[in-house]
Amino acid sequence: YQDGTHNLSNAPHIFAAAHNAMLGVAQGENQSLIVSGESGAGKTETTKHCMTYLTKIAGSKTGAHIKLLRASPILEAWGNAKTLRNNNSSRFGKYTEMYLDPVDSTIVGASIDTYLLEKTRIVSQDHGERNYHTFYQLLRGANPPLLEKLHLSQYAAQPETLYYLGQSGCVDVEKVDDGKDFQEVLHALEILGFSDEERDTLQQVLAAVLLMGNIGIVEVADDSEKCALKNNAIDLTSELGCVAELLGVDAGFFRQAITMKSIQRGGSARVKSIAYRPYNAREALDVRDALAKELYKRAFHALVLRIDFLVDCGDANITDEDVHAAGYRVIGMLDIFGFEIFEINSFEQLCINLCNEVMQSQFNLNIFEKEMAVYRDEEIELPKFEYKDNTSVIELLTNKREGVLAMLDEECNVPGGSWN
Repeated sequence: YQDGTHNLSNAPHIFAAAHNAMLGVAQGENQSLIVSGESGAGKTETTKHCMTYLTKIAGSKTGAHIKLLRASPILEAWGNAKTLRNNNSSRFGKYTEMYLDPVDSTIVGASIDTYLLEKTRIVSQDHGERNYHTFYQLLRGANPPLLEKLHLSQYAAQPETLYYLGQSGCVDVEKVDDGKDFQEVLHALEILGFSDEERDTLQQVLAAVLLMGNIGIVEVADDSEKCALKNNAIDLTSELGCVAELLGVDAGFFRQAITMKSIQRGGSARVKSIAYRPYNAREALDVRDALAKELYKRAFHALVLRIDFLVDCGDANITDEDVHAAGYRVIGMLDIFGFEIFEINSFEQLCINLCNEVMQSQFNLNIFEKEMAVYRDEEIELPKFEYKDNTSVIELLTNKREGVLAMLDEECNVPGGSWN
């Protein structure tokens, strides 16, 4: 493919598409590769093969191409999970830009942006699915001293006893060695340049999220509007105490945060007083789960930002202004999450599926409608074919007045509103 013997016309292949992108860059044009398809179609593997080809052909004087490849197992561990249709399904969108020197087309840097991490998966999964790979990798691959330090020793042999991992009835995946993958991720972190402290912090966050799900919250026996910790557990050996230690916060303060609602009194900028009222059990469990989701999301975002920085070999990140000023050429690669329908679909899945519908609409526009317009302008007879126009689906969801998203916004602003 590199010497042009094979191309998209006579030998369609992933490498041919990647090579065409390199040819476009050599001619002075920025390029985009969009990898789309339903869940399980092979988008993640296709993206990795494209990335491997591009980094092999382009190379880099700074080693950025090696680090860019080593970022993949880390992002897969934190952002991919087993679903019913795919053992390694991306549960986030990823857009990678490679910046190439205009003189010799070598890679000088890269940036990685992520979108719409599926947070609901952290606290619940459908039957037969798994949480994110990184949790199982930690339990299967960490050595006993590390597991003890993270308060996970008793769960390593039975991950299903952790609430956030045990709901789906699926812990192991055939032909997947989570322990081996854990070592690969550690090696990738080392190659990228993560410090021991950064690695330890990531592992502490993962352990805290896992243990948070096992913090038992129950109704107070004589008052259903109040909640309490199961067995009134707040000592350092309890799940709550372990989570507080891992996060570096006071256990009493942490207990108050998940069982009591703070109410600020006073309308001015200066708060006059703060009152507290207890959550009921359902509210407290929602707060616990919301905290776990937000903690994981922020850790994932911080991880991506750090990878983004280290791929540029520790230099200041290349900005859009730098790209234009230096005349760098850009190859952008979009790996989008697949369209999927679950037994129970979250709002996040609705957004993911809408994103896929919009992508399909763009495909229809550029591949069918614009090409058909060219045929008509040149008075060339069109062959008969049909394609599914999904404009009505997109309109149903995104119409600014009567679309589903607009209605959800309205309900959030005025809960239970009516025309009366």
